[in-house]
Amino acid sequence: MQNVNVDLAVRIFRHIGEVSMVWALDEVNDMEEKTLVAGHLALLIEDFDAAEKNFLNSSQPLEALDMRRDLLHWPKALQLAQKFAKDQIPFISKEYAQQLEFMGDYSTAMQHYTDGILDEEETEEILEHNDVCRSGVARMAIRIGDIRRGIQLASKIEGRAVKKECAMILEQLKQFNDAVQVYEIGQFYDRAAAAALKAKNWSKVNELLPKVRSPKIHAQYGRVMEGEKKYKEAAMAYKNAKDYDNLVRVLLDHLNLADEAVRVVRESRSVEGAKHVAKFFTKLGDHTSAIQFLVLSQCQQEAYQLAEQTGKMEDYAEALGDTATIEQYAQVAEHFATQGSTLLAGIYHFKAGHYSVSMDYLLSLGENHEALRTAIECVAEAGDQGLVHRLTQFLLGETDQIPKDAKYLFRMYVALNMTREAARTAVVIARDEQSRGNYKVARDLLYAMYQDLQEKNIAVPLEMQQSLMLIHSYLIVKNLIRRDETLKAARMLIRVAQNISRFSTHSVSILTSAVVICTKAGLKGAAHRYAVQLMQPENRNRIDAKYRKKIEQLVRKADKPSDGEEPKASCPYCKHPVIETELMCAMCKNTIPYCVITGRHVVAEDFAVCDGCKFPGYFTEFKRLAAIGETCPMCGGNCGQVMPSDWETFIASTRTKKDEL
Repeated sequence: MQNVNVDLAVRIFRHIGEVSMVWALDEVNDMEEKTLVAGHLALLIEDFDAAEKNFLNSSQPLEALDMRRDLLHWPKALQLAQKFAKDQIPFISKEYAQQLEFMGDYSTAMQHYTDGILDEEETEEILEHNDVCRSGVARMAIRIGDIRRGIQLASKIEGRAVKKECAMILEQLKQFNDAVQVYEIGQFYDRAAAAALKAKNWSKVNELLPKVRSPKIHAQYGRVMEGEKKYKEAAMAYKNAKDYDNLVRVLLDHLNLADEAVRVVRESRSVEGAKHVAKFFTKLGDHTSAIQFLVLSQCQQEAYQLAEQTGKMEDYAEALGDTATIEQYAQVAEHFATQGSTLLAGIYHFKAGHYSVSMDYLLSLGENHEALRTAIECVAEAGDQGLVHRLTQFLLGETDQIPKDAKYLFRMYVALNMTREAARTAVVIARDEQSRGNYKVARDLLYAMYQDLQEKNIAVPLEMQQSLMLIHSYLIVKNLIRRDETLKAARMLIRVAQNISRFSTHSVSILTSAVVICTKAGLKGAAHRYAVQLMQPENRNRIDAKYRKKIEQLVRKADKPSDGEEPKASCPYCKHPVIETELMCAMCKNTIPYCVITGRHVVAEDFAVCDGCKFPGYFTEFKRLAAIGETCPMCGGNCGQVMPSDWETFIASTRTKKDEL
């Protein structure tokens, strides 16, 4: 009959859609014991006392205990556990204590936490249970005022959580010094310092600060120290807190450490700090520094007004740097224009992107180096062919019939990547200097332009390379003679003499030197050849008197001596033997680089590159110069830093810059 009634109830609840009741009744339906079924049915209709009575009268009285635990009826659960399951009393006590703690009944909670502690062998599960109970006892001891005991208990329990909990309770009770102690035991240094601040225990805060990571704590301590007029400690605390605004203020207002304040602002870029520094310098009358820091603090308009009032507009413009807007550059340009500062007006109109207006100002200054340099940058950035044509005409003198120094034309061509034009101009400039006899000036000019092209990854034209090589070959002759390398000096003079038309100003003295040095080197054939050349009518009267007689005697000799065959060295490209001073391989048709020290062509097996100018040479020659304390004859670099180089790597790098001409 019972199961029939349950089945009927199931059908009814299923019909009305009470799914939970259907599931609950299905579980009961299979039970045969009436009292057990009655207990479950009473539980379903929430008649808990009836359910308990029926469970206790059934064969499963522990169902009553489970019901009371599930319902959180802890007192009744404890009573039932005392009768039927004493082993569950500690666990129920723990759960009851947690509820009592939540409700604020701390004394009773403490008793139940104590009852919950197990004396059995501590397995992992029991250890976890006991930690909860002991932690509860420690918390409740503090709650009821037994603070010493609570701290002692918390200190003995492993783990940091209980210490944090107990310390937080102590803070709630305003027992800040005790909270500091417990936080410190638990290694919660930031919280310990915060509690010490509340306790106004400054010595403890200071002790804890090295372990504190929170900027907020450092900042709070800084404010306290500032209030106590301990400004050095305040500054250190603000620094640790990275509170640069307050740090700068304290450094300026209280410690008078302006240099340190400036350093902090520059490193931190603190806007408020920069304002403080600007005000400080304004009071001192240092308007330049005040303007710099107003710009740094993003008070550009105030900085502009101060610059205008004090005549420090250049300082303002410099302070803006690359961060200025087009409008700011234009404002500065107009100021300089009204003040008659033509160059600066042109420069800042260029920075503002007003290229045509900028050119008007810059070109009005004639051959002014800074103006022309900026004009070249202007046309390069503008990319306007009209401006390029205008500047070209100006540099050539077509505008004012005054041709400008050709170096500006060269720089313009380089800036515009006009390789052909740049190369031609460079050679023209060098030849002009060479024709005046300024060989070192010409060599240095070609070298500088060579480096400009290399830096911009523009191929250096062959004509420019040859001009540099010839002048450099002449300039190294004196060094070779000084080192008693007479034969090498003679070979270089022969190379120069073969191109004597390029050295017209000193042609006679160069040919005379060639005759003298070739004679000393035993190259009598070359000496005779250049002596004959000197005896030509156009040269004869210009020969130095002390050499004229010897040269005449040399020419009168009937026999024409031969110098024999010049030594050869392998071509670094194809290994074919090539005369040492020849720079063209007849086999592979490659132009061979020359050694900047001797002028001979380089070889792969004794190859090095100067660290300074990146020109090649013999490694053994670099070592020899380093040993006697001499520098690279091309750039003046330290030969001692030169190391052997790989020929193939050098060639691979130069092939990326093929001659476009």
